[in-house]
Amino acid sequence: MKATRSRATALVGAVALGLAGLTAMTVGGTAHAAAPAPLVAPTVSWGPCSDVVLVKAGASCGTLDVPIDWDNPAGGVEHLALSKVAATHDCHGIILSNPGGPGGSGLELPAFLPQAVPRDIGHTYDWIGFDPRGVGASTPSVSCDPTYLNGPRPAYKPTSEAHESPNEKTWISRTKKYTAACAAKNRGLLGHMHTADTIRDMDAIRAALGEQKLNYYGFSYGTFLGQAYATLHPANVGRMVLDGNVPPDYPGYGDGGRAQMTAFQNVIGKFFGWIAAHDTVYHLGTTAAAVNASYDAIEAQLTAAPVGDIGPAEWDDVFLVAGYAESRWPGLAAAMADWSTGNHRAIESLYTQTDTPGDDNSFAAFNATFCTDGPFPTDYRKVRADAFSISRAAPVPSWGGFWFSAPCTWWPVKPAAPLQIDGRMLTVLHTPILLINATEDGATPFTGALAVRKEFPTSALVAEVGATTHAGSLQGNGCVDNHIADYLENGTLPARVDADKADATCARKPLPEPSVLNRGMPSDTVAALPSLPTMLGSDLLAARRSALIWRTQS
Repeated sequence: MKATRSRATALVGAVALGLAGLTAMTVGGTAHAAAPAPLVAPTVSWGPCSDVVLVKAGASCGTLDVPIDWDNPAGGVEHLALSKVAATHDCHGIILSNPGGPGGSGLELPAFLPQAVPRDIGHTYDWIGFDPRGVGASTPSVSCDPTYLNGPRPAYKPTSEAHESPNEKTWISRTKKYTAACAAKNRGLLGHMHTADTIRDMDAIRAALGEQKLNYYGFSYGTFLGQAYATLHPANVGRMVLDGNVPPDYPGYGDGGRAQMTAFQNVIGKFFGWIAAHDTVYHLGTTAAAVNASYDAIEAQLTAAPVGDIGPAEWDDVFLVAGYAESRWPGLAAAMADWSTGNHRAIESLYTQTDTPGDDNSFAAFNATFCTDGPFPTDYRKVRADAFSISRAAPVPSWGGFWFSAPCTWWPVKPAAPLQIDGRMLTVLHTPILLINATEDGATPFTGALAVRKEFPTSALVAEVGATTHAGSLQGNGCVDNHIADYLENGTLPARVDADKADATCARKPLPEPSVLNRGMPSDTVAALPSLPTMLGSDLLAARRSALIWRTQS
């Protein structure tokens, strides 16, 4: 994934953590020792950007060289790609931002975030974006098989629980081949893409920019980066906003995955119910169950006979976006309605945005990090049995997520001991942090935010009650966004309550109105529609962290 890569694919997923119903967060671990002082160049040389979104935003771009192996600095260099949108007045320092993943490109975030903060507070910081090691425009970047996401692919769900069905055997074979390709093509980097490596890179960015404190804004998996940074470098933490919170015991394996997939299924059910409530527009059914049946019927047809690049896996991937961003519901519903009448153009366009055919960088980077951030079962029979169990409670999201992180079962790099998050030093240092979470976020259930709040006693949690959009701050909810502005302006947090609940609540934004976006448009018009950032502003954080990289945890 290069800097000039389509913006509609740059953050795809930006946000998933692993095996759709199986990425529970129950594995503990030994806390890592504080990272040694980073070995970095004293400054970053800023120059013009090539990315058109960053050019339009007036951004500067640069590169920071860090060791591929921090314990062996002479063993090779990773060139981290950075972007910066400078403060326009009263600069309070830098804010480093990350969209999630693992595997999400963050270069474009500074083009959207500053103006989304109310009262012009966002423009009092220099916003820094970066592509984490192995991702996007950072080099070397990881890739195993660029064609892996090309459609049509087999159906995700095995046709038999009693024995391995033909489509399941195909997925096992292609997954094993993919992991072998990862080992063969990325030998120098593959063993150095742990979260702990990225944390050391983040502190190197802070030092290279001459900052004593790192202000940070993280979404989904990016919230775990914030938690880990605060654990390993507590004295260097400035202001920190974490939205769509991954539980502190990432990346474990256990019952947490079931809770997450159940929450995600709940969001998909709400989406189907919303379509049913607007049946006069979409004509897909007057109940959520009827819409679900329409969805399943089309998927069954595609299983029997794919249409061009669209098979059952591509169909699932496109519509899982609905689980991450309510703003995408009208366009997705219209695309489903169009398909049911024989117009395939919108789904074909959405597939190219969602699955990034011909580019597996985000997928490879996700697995390279997630599969090595902690132990993962290597017995396929166990993960298969768990997947069947979870899929009975969450039939729509589970199997796509299962195959998304199935490479972990055969991953060629030995996992590290999980980072054990510890917020006690922020308490000693009296460093407040702000947590944001929708109460019905499927990708990062609200229980994860409560767990982070418990781990960090100096934090305050703002809940958007009833909302399902994943990591949806700075998307126009004035209550939520003004809490962020207050904190970034002067460090003010809501008063912390003496209970295991949010410290402040905000009413959710209204659900979107139905539309016929894309319906009946010729293919060249659909292709020319505004990119996700143009359409959605910072909502790209939820929309792009969806279909693949945000198929599961954060």
